[in-house]
Amino acid sequence: MAPLAAAGAVTAVIVATAVMGGEDNSWPHTATDCSVPAQTYAPLPVLVAPPSGSTTALSDLVAAVGTLGQSDYADVYTGAAMDAVADKVYVWRVESPPVSADFDRAIRAMPDSGKVEIYCAPYSERQLLAWMDQLLADRPRWESVGLPLHEFGPRVDGICIELGTEDPERAEQELPAAYPEIPFCFYYRSRPDMW
Repeated sequence: MAPLAAAGAVTAVIVATAVMGGEDNSWPHTATDCSVPAQTYAPLPVLVAPPSGSTTALSDLVAAVGTLGQSDYADVYTGAAMDAVADKVYVWRVESPPVSADFDRAIRAMPDSGKVEIYCAPYSERQLLAWMDQLLADRPRWESVGLPLHEFGPRVDGICIELGTEDPERAEQELPAAYPEIPFCFYYRSRPDMW
């Protein structure tokens, strides 16, 4: 998580690249009209030490996929995660032919592409970040009505904007009403000065 300063408080913004491993952190997510499977994983994966050896090659692969997605395929790229235990890179992207098919082919042309699994996502990283910008701009308003948004960011699998606040039940009532187009996943997060 990268810290973000705004309105005198620190907000951690979750970036769309993650490291996961250990136990099975995935569950099915249904998508229609997608040429690749849909798959999600736990928003806070268990971080484990990799098996013997280095993860440098896997880290380089996830970085290369992320760079390719963000630079050349931003309309479809959602995120990437590295699973050190399984020696895999998971990539999420939106189905949007022919761009998504071109992105898939570009990934398959990379060295070690056999370690990459591609999954379908409902939203691109670009769309999720645009919604984050909207939330960031409105953050002082929510703070002024007693609903501070301490931390938020796109989930790597494109399912939602994860949002941490001291009152997730209230946020679950008020934020979807204010932003009906934004998919949210709420969780409890204490004030930054309590970290």
